[in-house]
Amino acid sequence: MGHVPRNLPTLLMIGFEELRIISWNVRGAVHEYGKLFIKELIRSKKPDIVLLYEIRCQFAQVSHYWNSLGFFPAFVSEAIGFSGGIWVMIRTNFGLSTRLIHMHGQAITFELWKDNLSWVCNAIYASPIPEQREILWQHLTQLRESISIPWLLVGDMNEVLQPSEVRGGDFIPSRAHRFASVLDKCRLIDLGLVGGNYMWFRNRNNIIILSKRLDRALGDVDWRLAFPEASVEILTRVHSYHSPLLVHCGGQEHSTVLQRPFRFAWINWIGCVLLQ
Repeated sequence: MGHVPRNLPTLLMIGFEELRIISWNVRGAVHEYGKLFIKELIRSKKPDIVLLYEIRCQFAQVSHYWNSLGFFPAFVSEAIGFSGGIWVMIRTNFGLSTRLIHMHGQAITFELWKDNLSWVCNAIYASPIPEQREILWQHLTQLRESISIPWLLVGDMNEVLQPSEVRGGDFIPSRAHRFASVLDKCRLIDLGLVGGNYMWFRNRNNIIILSKRLDRALGDVDWRLAFPEASVEILTRVHSYHSPLLVHCGGQEHSTVLQRPFRFAWINWIGCVLLQ
């Protein structure tokens, strides 16, 4: 895993302002209803990058479909049977350069750059098994040592941080504290949400009995400074138990959405979580 060089000082990422990333635990990428929804998402939200998790198939089974949407598989970690899987799909006429930094069973790390500006993105699909998630937490902590440019992580973390992120089920403090300690070591902050509080739901007889905030976007302070207007939006949940997330690097285009200003409070925020 090579060292990622630093842009000094941290600059506004001119040329990345319109970049949009959709992140979704799709729970099966060959389901016809899911494919119809993805097509509508791309038509309406116009993402440049689509991150998919829990694919339940090999990319070759849907390559023609994604080609027809104008996307190519930049980086693919194939599912093993019905388990795992991460696809990084990029718009064909993207106009920016990318390179793979590291491929991990629960994360794909890649760099995006234009001219002399660059930053790192992680597509995360944390294992639902706590012991396997620990392998990911250790990987991210080690990865932090080699990344010195702005860093964004987005995906299904399969973990919550606070009791308010669980409705209808148990909050497990030890696991939340471990997750918070990883964020602290990696110097990451939660980028917040627009449009709701929960991204994962379990139904019984068409009634929601459990909701959690398992999906999120995280960034370090350098990334937040480089993208001061960035926002994260929860999209309509269809087909999967997970709602898609849309990261707007340049912020929301709708003036009716109130954006709270970013403040340097990440150390206090992490401390409060650890003390709960």
